[in-house]
Amino acid sequence: MFWFGLNTDDEASVAAIKEGVADFAGKYSYVWLDYGKFEGFLKQQMGCSDVKCGILVKNNIKYRLSDNGEALSAAGIKAFLEKDAAGTLKSFVKSQDEPKEAEEDNVVVLTANNFENNVKGKNVLVFFYAPWCGHCKSAKPEYEKLKNTLNRDDVVVAKFDATENDIPHSKCDVQGFPTFYFFKAGDYENPVAYNGGRDIDSWVKFINAQVPEEGQKQDL
Repeated sequence: MFWFGLNTDDEASVAAIKEGVADFAGKYSYVWLDYGKFEGFLKQQMGCSDVKCGILVKNNIKYRLSDNGEALSAAGIKAFLEKDAAGTLKSFVKSQDEPKEAEEDNVVVLTANNFENNVKGKNVLVFFYAPWCGHCKSAKPEYEKLKNTLNRDDVVVAKFDATENDIPHSKCDVQGFPTFYFFKAGDYENPVAYNGGRDIDSWVKFINAQVPEEGQKQDL
């Protein structure tokens, strides 16, 4: 999807968008929003900080016109989409700063920038949350006990603020909060969605089923 932020009376930019995408009919969906009404969404979720902005979103990855040297004009949009076809676009990732402490209340703090380094090659349960989410607030105290209860050096318990960071993995489909995914050490590309209870026993049972402890027998 190609998103654009505009002033409602900017007919010239609307015409430029239509002309710019004309040669790519059927390959891209696009929409323009009133920047005045949707400024919060465009800034916080899409990384568009100025009126007359454009950003392409593919597989949870964002590409801004401005980061790729193009303006919101017919020629700029066409050149931008040609770069996409050639696979040369520079992506944009919204991320919090690196946390001062790697862990917070026995939970590893993930950001968009440190996600792969902290998750790939490890067994990791990730709690995707929003600070304002009531269900997340209820689950948080229990989740903070999980590391000690689980007592496994080969499993990482982590959390990710999905309101302040872009989700840097195309197979993590976070449509609501809280959402949990488990990454296996040998299969970073295919995280497993967790849909069980938000309690210690349910998490422990799920993790041990995904990666049994050495010597642990699985029920047949």
